[in-house]
Amino acid sequence: MVLNEKAQTEFVKFIELVDVKKEFIFNNKKELTKVFSYLFVVNSLRNRVETKRFFNTEFNMTFSLLLESSFALFTGQCRSALLMLRSAQEANFKFVLERERELMIMEKTSENFEDLDYRFSETYKKFSKDIKGCVDENRYQEYYKTIDRNLTFYKKLSGVVHSGVKVLPVLI
Repeated sequence: MVLNEKAQTEFVKFIELVDVKKEFIFNNKKELTKVFSYLFVVNSLRNRVETKRFFNTEFNMTFSLLLESSFALFTGQCRSALLMLRSAQEANFKFVLERERELMIMEKTSENFEDLDYRFSETYKKFSKDIKGCVDENRYQEYYKTIDRNLTFYKKLSGVVHSGVKVLPVLI
């Protein structure tokens, strides 16, 4: 069975649960199927023996928040889902930053790191500063773009979570 087919099968099982909002799922099926499929793939990768070293116990907090976010979404609690997703993003950024710092120290490229307070924009600045001496910006442009996109998504999530807009944020 192909991964996509397995994800579809599991999605059908999932929407049969009592607590999910079936009307909400039906009205947003395309978007919700996509969300479920992404989580299914991340979970599949996370549980493989050969990827365990990348998804260590520090990643468990991020994944737990992702699951809580998706469950809130499937029960129609869109703002709660986005708040949890923002928390997952913060936890993931912390996880990635600490992992990257470990690797930089192992390579002896930089050992003078500022303490982190894990406010997202401050962490972003410190992370960007940390990698400047280790990762060539011209050679690894996509890496730097990914860091910038992370901040952009965080700002979007913060804006939606804190706004009074009545539009369902799931469409974002």
